[in-house]
Amino acid sequence: HKYLWKKDFFLFLKQIDVFEQKLKSKSITGLFPDYRGHDEVNQCAQYIKEKFTSLIPKNMPKSKRIYTHRHHGHQSIDSMKAGPVQRSAASNR
Repeated sequence: HKYLWKKDFFLFLKQIDVFEQKLKSKSITGLFPDYRGHDEVNQCAQYIKEKFTSLIPKNMPKSKRIYTHRHHGHQSIDSMKAGPVQRSAASNR
């Protein structure tokens, strides 16, 4: 959409602790057959981030950024404090 063309994106990987538990009994290759890494939470989360960023058109403005934030637990995004998100954004610059 033209209004999103110059906007940054935040990718929230929520309930990463639940994801980690599920990886102990089920591989992500069922959802991502091209995944070749181990079923380890950091590798899998990185792969998902890369899949997401690969969907961005190559002609997107260079100033556009995608920030990721991994969140443990069941806290809603609305109730999260801005601090962790801001730190995540700052570390991705």
